[in-house]
Amino acid sequence: MPTAQRDNYDSPWKSAARRYFRHFIRFFFPPLYVRIDWPRGWRFREQELEQVALSDKPSFLIADLLVEISLRDAEQTALLHVEVQEKVGRSLRRRMFTYFTRIYALTGLPICSLLITPNGSHSLNQCRVKELEFNLLQAAIERLPICIEELIRHKNPFGLICAAYILAKKTHGNYAARRKE
Repeated sequence: MPTAQRDNYDSPWKSAARRYFRHFIRFFFPPLYVRIDWPRGWRFREQELEQVALSDKPSFLIADLLVEISLRDAEQTALLHVEVQEKVGRSLRRRMFTYFTRIYALTGLPICSLLITPNGSHSLNQCRVKELEFNLLQAAIERLPICIEELIRHKNPFGLICAAYILAKKTHGNYAARRKE
């Protein structure tokens, strides 16, 4: 008898966001995208996230990405804490705040927390990156103002990634149907 497969929605997002980081920010967080000084580059700092893990439990409690960026409107460096979360529980905002405080204590840099979820609120308009101000920007994949056909044809690779995610969710647990989609 074949082993039951489990859908893994979170880790492919981390890989795609890391590989296509600039596209990721442009697609999900356009107000933030225009504030970043892209020619100055960016640097991934996930190795430091192990120091701020919320417990000794498995790695799903470790934040997904930590990225050092430069801002255009200030000669300063800041951090983006990116979390991709399939299941959104009541404690998620508190957990994001805990990461914020621990990352700040470790680095002393301003932090903007970014959250990608399947649904929920879509709050992109308050793009602030200030020292000691917890700012959580959230993008909800299933609430994007673009239909599935437009996502498939979108110029940004995250349009297709979002379309694939939505179609995979429609066939959750039905792998025969998924092959047909």
